[in-house]
Amino acid sequence: MLELEAQVWAKSKDRDFMLISLGREHSTEEIIAFQEKKRFTFPLAPDPSRTIYSKFFTK
Repeated sequence: MLELEAQVWAKSKDRDFMLISLGREHSTEEIIAFQEKKRFTFPLAPDPSRTIYSKFFTK
């Protein structure tokens, strides 16, 4: 995720580009704490029951 922040998000955030990282099996509170601790500036979204994740991945 450090590479996403530095190499992708930092270079693309001001363009017509969207990046959302899913926190599968994590709550909103966990995502907020993680984002603050790691100082990530790209959007993170909780997916506690893997609802979104399961639409794109099988494992």
